Amino acid sequence: GIDCYNAHPLIYAYGETNIAITGKGIIDGQGSNETWWSMCGAPKFGWKEGMVAQRNGGRERLLMYGETNIPVYKRIMKPEDGMRPQLINLYSCNTVLIEDVTLLNSPFLGDPSALLRKLDCTRCTCIQPWS
Repeated sequence: GIDCYNAHPLIYAYGETNIAITGKGIIDGQGSNETWWSMCGAPKFGWKEGMVAQRNGGRERLLMYGETNIPVYKRIMKPEDGMRPQLINLYSCNTVLIEDVTLLNSPFLGDPSALLRKLDCTRCTCIQPWS
């Protein structure tokens, strides 16, 4: 991914060690066609002409920020950019356990393991609108 300031993930940690998300429960990100999913810009997820979507320039601008090495503190995404938040982002963490949980309806299915070291993901289920 490309670092930026955006809507905050539901679960977030930065630079932490020995953390866990466990339990036999559901973490529901509330992603749906009526909330976050239309922002991807696809009609099958409820997007219509005139609605906010990442394809209206937000994604292209973020890619340009990364390609031209704009400092991260200047990479500020706004709601009108249509950049959806992740359900989980455990950025640059070490020794992480995710176990016995169901991750449901993530607003954006990004990789929650960016720069992770020692990730153990056991008996987890991800359910998204297209699954």
